Amino acid sequence: MKKKLELLQIFRGFAAMLVVLCHISGSTRPYFETSFLGDIFFQGYIGVDFFFVLSGFIITYVHFKDLQQGTNKALFLKKRFIRIYPFYWIIATVYLLLIFLLDGKTNHLDHTMNFQSVHEWCFILYSYLLLPVQANFFLPVAWSLAYEVIFYIVFFICITTGPKVAKYIFFFWLAAVLLKIVFSDKIAIPNIIFLSERIVAFLCGCFVAYLILKSYYLNVWIWGALLIISVGFLVPDYPHILLRSEGILILAVVMSLVIYRVVITDLTRQFRYPAVLLLIGEASYSIYLSHLIFLSTLFRLFRIIVEKLHIYNLMILQSLIFILFLFTIAGGVLIFRFVESPVLRFFNRKLL
Repeated sequence: MKKKLELLQIFRGFAAMLVVLCHISGSTRPYFETSFLGDIFFQGYIGVDFFFVLSGFIITYVHFKDLQQGTNKALFLKKRFIRIYPFYWIIATVYLLLIFLLDGKTNHLDHTMNFQSVHEWCFILYSYLLLPVQANFFLPVAWSLAYEVIFYIVFFICITTGPKVAKYIFFFWLAAVLLKIVFSDKIAIPNIIFLSERIVAFLCGCFVAYLILKSYYLNVWIWGALLIISVGFLVPDYPHILLRSEGILILAVVMSLVIYRVVITDLTRQFRYPAVLLLIGEASYSIYLSHLIFLSTLFRLFRIIVEKLHIYNLMILQSLIFILFLFTIAGGVLIFRFVESPVLRFFNRKLL
């Protein structure tokens, strides 16, 4: 990129922290018989929607020249493979070992795993390959990576076929998803990732990158009006609307508008941002992938502490949960510094 988008990096960190807070909110009652801050972060899963729009934006913004000229096709695939798989395999293996040590069950797994079942080993294999043939994976957050893989494959096809065909692919994909949503109540359409409403988030990110790269700028008042209108559609039935197709589509528009304004600010303003926020943004992938490992162990550890010390005071419990959150973020940052970064450097030297 011509300029490092530091504010966008910070927002990436916020999105990762929202997901962590969401999973913390979902576990505090079973472990401590209380909510965390009244469950205000229970909808923190919207951080994933932000990541999807961001991914569409970044890939288009960085590889737009390749898209126009049809260049660096093999390099694109190698970079995407290195970015997703090696580090994911490490975290997934650690999490799988954790499941094994906990007799096939963690507080974030939807079912108990049976390591003597052939079906379960197929489930594990599909999870490692991120094949979109099932609704979930043994590392729960990996479901979002399957979407990323689908998007990368389609973007590679767009680079290969050229910009004119890429536009048709963009509009055909968007139309196919929207038609699936419209007719899903009337026709039995397979629930596959390729036609998921969340694909629209990636396409919105691509569109934002195209606008910025082509210097099609929105007036700030128009941008503000669009944001208010979009949020206004979500408010009446929030948070239930976020679980429905129309809510997911509107949320993609909201996230697109946010990313658009953040990038414009990055490109037109010079600010100095706190180093810790930039570091968390850089470590967002590590935080996102590894946080369930920390939560699965820290919740158990903190529950032992609470029971041994007979802690029932609400303020102390809230403080302990917040400390658990800080430990999880710090653990993700350490994973980034000592695992993800070295792994990326190693594979970049070997494959690029």
